[in-house]
Amino acid sequence: MSLVLAVGIPVSIQFFLAKATTHTISLEAKKYGYSPSRLVVNQGDTIVLKPTSLDATHGFLLDGYPLEFIMRKGATFLKYSWDRVPEVEFVAGKAGKFTFRCTQTCGNLHPFMTGELIVKPNSPYYLFISLSIWLVFSLLLYIRTDPGSAFSGFKRINLFETWPWLKKIFKLRSFQFFVI
Repeated sequence: MSLVLAVGIPVSIQFFLAKATTHTISLEAKKYGYSPSRLVVNQGDTIVLKPTSLDATHGFLLDGYPLEFIMRKGATFLKYSWDRVPEVEFVAGKAGKFTFRCTQTCGNLHPFMTGELIVKPNSPYYLFISLSIWLVFSLLLYIRTDPGSAFSGFKRINLFETWPWLKKIFKLRSFQFFVI
């Protein structure tokens, strides 16, 4: 029973996934910063960036994604094709924290012109994993403490009494390094 629940609960996660949405974000680049400097989305969401430069030429490179473009006052160009585009669209397919940075030297503090894209996993993964672990352990404890379900003829074996040298090994401070 507990094995069925331990397998069934994580498998049922796929039915609780949030639907992917589209986020349209007006990204403004000005000397030494982006506005907004932090973007938070869910995995699978589509992000439409409408970039503008308020002062000088700025670049945009998103680590972990093949996305790079250059912004000038009133125009945005894709880095490799040099196509002029009003907006840039991509799908946040990887969960994690990704840094975006300016690729065009725009002044003394140019190296600090960064921001971050945070892509959250699109499922209540940790909730369901902890719930399934809790459920399995509680069922095991219930079976263990229920006198009617005790195994007949079950005898505990104390390994430290059977093999005293094993106890000495476990008490060594360097034992953890032997395991690794």
